[in-house]
Amino acid sequence: PRMHQPLTWDIPLRTKPTVQALGETFGAAAHAERYQATAWGAYLFYGAVDVSINGVRCPVGPGHCVITAPGVRRDYQWENGQERHAFAYFLINNPSGPTINIPAAQPLDDAFADADRGFHRALAASAVSIERAEAWLWDFLWQLAERGGKAGFARAPKVHPAVDAVQQLVQLKLAQPLSVSALAAEINMTTVHLNRLFQTHLGTTVGQYIRRRRMERAHVLLLQTDLPIGGIACRVGIPNPQLFSKTVRHHFGISPQMLRERGISDAVKS
Repeated sequence: PRMHQPLTWDIPLRTKPTVQALGETFGAAAHAERYQATAWGAYLFYGAVDVSINGVRCPVGPGHCVITAPGVRRDYQWENGQERHAFAYFLINNPSGPTINIPAAQPLDDAFADADRGFHRALAASAVSIERAEAWLWDFLWQLAERGGKAGFARAPKVHPAVDAVQQLVQLKLAQPLSVSALAAEINMTTVHLNRLFQTHLGTTVGQYIRRRRMERAHVLLLQTDLPIGGIACRVGIPNPQLFSKTVRHHFGISPQMLRERGISDAVKS
């Protein structure tokens, strides 16, 4: 994966990552430690530490998240000889696909508490269903890209740049009202031409693509979080509860509540 300055990664996120390990490390530690993993890593830090990634220094404080790519060297210098961090090691299933630019280190500020709760729910769920942990991680990585302000697909071979640009806009604004005409206007294109490009390259209209992305995000949030259904509706850009329920029923064949209950039941059975 490519590394940029300031330190960011190009990471493919079109498909759900495969989790190799989830866990926590805390307690006494050597003042300086060095690691090198063969998988991607996502880390939540609860204390201050100096982190160097391939020699690039990234001071990290409580509430920071760090992402590392496979094969990179990371050096830790812990304050007071104490360490505490949560980690997720994961693999990318389509490494040659289009990529999202994601910061290697960033403070989560007020979002850290939600990330911490999400991680611990994923850690607990991984004992019976690793898929639920992977769903959380996938959504969390997208949130990191959006917070970093650099979420955007690198151009995929044989895909028109306008299609990539609109996919980026949809991902960044999924919680907001979206119209095909407004998206087309942002890239200086007519709705007819834009829909024709989507049909050619993706086999779907722009409106159908938006609905599918909303339902993919809703599915992750229903199965992986305990957010109220009304809150999930707002987070996927369908704040009207009746319309959200109708859209979920049309897409999945069952209500949002039944979809959530079925996911929990499947996790227990597995």
